[in-house]
Amino acid sequence: MSKKRWPEFEGWDEKAVAIETLAQACGAHVYCSQKYQYLNVEIQRKSSSPDQTKALYEMADMIEKLTDNA
Repeated sequence: MSKKRWPEFEGWDEKAVAIETLAQACGAHVYCSQKYQYLNVEIQRKSSSPDQTKALYEMADMIEKLTDNA
């Protein structure tokens, strides 16, 4: 994705693209959006593999913590 969604928050777009790409690779879908001062990652469609879905939830949690500016 070339369109920057959050230009004032360095690195957010790269993290969003990374988890969106991983989700797509395992048949899932995530939606990333700005929530307060962190990048919110919502898993909208789970993978058919419980292990892959669990990994996506773990990555989403890590991304939210990494981008939390509080």
